[in-house]
Amino acid sequence: MALRVVFGGTRRRWTGLLIAMCAGVAALGLASASTAHVTSTPKLGRVWAPGVAGYGAVRPRTINDNGDATSRVTHITWSHWGQARATGHGKAFWIWPGESSANGAIMAAATVVAWDLGRCKGTPAYLKVTWYFPGRGDTFDRRDFRNTCTGALSQYSPPARQCGSATLNSPPGTAHNIVAYGLSCTRARQIVSASPAMAHLNASRFRSGRFYCAANAPEVAGQPPATFWCGRGEATMSFTVARQPICGPPLAAVAIVCPVATRLRVWNAAA
Repeated sequence: MALRVVFGGTRRRWTGLLIAMCAGVAALGLASASTAHVTSTPKLGRVWAPGVAGYGAVRPRTINDNGDATSRVTHITWSHWGQARATGHGKAFWIWPGESSANGAIMAAATVVAWDLGRCKGTPAYLKVTWYFPGRGDTFDRRDFRNTCTGALSQYSPPARQCGSATLNSPPGTAHNIVAYGLSCTRARQIVSASPAMAHLNASRFRSGRFYCAANAPEVAGQPPATFWCGRGEATMSFTVARQPICGPPLAAVAIVCPVATRLRVWNAAA
C-alpha cells in the first residue's frame, strides 16, 4: 500500500512535471514566436507609389523614387541592417549648386541612412530614409528625410537670411542680393568676397575655398546680372554680380568712364 501510495505520488509528480514541461514548452514556443515576430528583419517601408523601387524590400540594392535622375541611388551595400540605424554606401547624382538636374548632375559616392524602426501597415520597417554626399561636404541630418511608408518628404530647408552686398576682392567687383541658408550673414559675405565670381560670369563652375559654385546664365545673353550659387552641405548662398559697364568700341583697350545715365544702359557683353 505504501508502495502504491509512493508510486501513486510519484506518478502524480511526473504527471504534474510533464504537464508543467508541456506548458513550459508551449510558453517557450509562444515566446519564441512572439520574439520572432517582434525581431523580424525590417523592410524599407513599403511600395508607396507606382514606379518606385527598393521600398518594401530588405537591404535594397537600389532605391528609386521614380523622379528625375537625382531621385535614385544605386549599387548600395548595407551595414547594421536590423539595428536602430542602417547605413548604406552607393552611387547617386549630386547637383551643382543653383543648377538643374538636367545639366548640373554628376555621379558621386552617396551614403544612405535608414532609421526610425517601427511598423508600416503592420510590418516591421524603417520609416525614414535619406542619402547625402560626404565627399561634397554633406552630413547626415535627421530633419531631411522621406517617409518610407507614405512617400511624404519632410520639406525641411534652412531659413533664408538677407545679407545685402559685399565687395569682391579679386577680380574686383560688387556682389548684391546675398541670400544665405544654413550659415550666418557674416560668414556668407566673407565667402562671397573671397570668390572669383567676376572671372566666371558666363555660366561656369568653380571652387571658392571649400565651396562649390556655379553661375547661371542671364536671361538675355551678355546682359547683367549673373546669378551665382555656392554651397557645401547645408550651407548655401546666392548672389548677383553686375558686369562692368564700358564706353567706346567693344575692343577698346582702355575703358572710358561713362556718364551716370550711360552706365545704366551700356554693358560689356564680352566681359
